[in-house]
Amino acid sequence: MKSWHVVFMPKTKLKDLVEALEMQGLEISSYVNTQTGEVVTLTDEELTFADDDEFLEDLPEWMAEARRLAKDVLHSGDYLALPDQWELHEYRIISDFCWAQADDEIRERLLKAIKGKGAFRRFKDKASDLGVIDQWFEYRYARFEAFMVEWCKESGVSYE
Repeated sequence: MKSWHVVFMPKTKLKDLVEALEMQGLEISSYVNTQTGEVVTLTDEELTFADDDEFLEDLPEWMAEARRLAKDVLHSGDYLALPDQWELHEYRIISDFCWAQADDEIRERLLKAIKGKGAFRRFKDKASDLGVIDQWFEYRYARFEAFMVEWCKESGVSYE
């Protein structure tokens, strides 16, 4: 008689994935634990510190815990890195939001704000001045969520 072994793949909360994606930056990386579904975020400093064995006995508990987690992320094989800010193309999302504005004046003023250096800051300031900042954050969240749904499908990550 054959025995069936069912493997439980834990689901990751889509909200946790989106929030981690929002925090991704030049010095911050997030990962999903493929065994537990937990999403963790670490700084580059914590990841670098993971394999540094100097002064281990003098570490405060919070640093020791961060080091253990970083070491686990780097060496256990249980973690999958979330996409970074370059894979997300947030500038394209901002541009799409600008073009989606029905009001011609708002659209033109937002498009002007995203040209050149400092575009992200100018865009947020202009969106706030024009009263569309809440719409922007809703739009951005929806786009991040859609991006993470697609990433989960491609990466084999179950989500809820």
